[in-house]
Amino acid sequence: MGEDLLENDGQYLEGVERVQQFSYLGDMMNEGGGCEIAVSRRCHLGWARFNELAGILCGRRFTWKLRGKVFKACVMSVMVYDSERWNVKGLEAGVLQRMERAMIRRMCGVKLEDRKNTLGLMERLGLNESVLEVVKRNGLRWMGHVLRREDDNPIKMAWELDEDVVRGRGRPKTTWKDNIKKEARKCGLKEEDAKDRARWRARFKFE
Repeated sequence: MGEDLLENDGQYLEGVERVQQFSYLGDMMNEGGGCEIAVSRRCHLGWARFNELAGILCGRRFTWKLRGKVFKACVMSVMVYDSERWNVKGLEAGVLQRMERAMIRRMCGVKLEDRKNTLGLMERLGLNESVLEVVKRNGLRWMGHVLRREDDNPIKMAWELDEDVVRGRGRPKTTWKDNIKKEARKCGLKEEDAKDRARWRARFKFE
């Protein structure tokens, strides 16, 4: 805290404070670009909303499909809010998956020891994509928005900013840009495809 930041050429950037976390668009980001705090907060808010709606989500007098629709509209939307810039790695992905599976089991009245397949339960609820898939789709949508901007736009310039940065020793950290470009390749998308909005959105498919 309070430490001046160094530019690439070794010069100090006066008046800029270095912090370990900061608020961006109402959510918290880590110093290294991680999203552990954001994911943890969204999980907490997701459970709070789930418990508020437990009478519907877990009520036997409501159909499975209706419970799935309420879950997707009122709980999942809270869990993935502002997830476009999440740099989801193994730890965060595990947290999201465990939380979602626990919610699905509770909605279906299934215990962990029953060993029911989560995908089968989601299908019965009418849920065709997981929370993690929605997060990835949101990131790809934001990537498309960025790539369609003009070259002199600050956001587009930030996208190109790290290309010429000299990295230190050791294995470099996986950035949001690294992860989202990897997801784009899985979907068969290239950066130039972003100019065609319809094509870009049509290829949001996951393994």
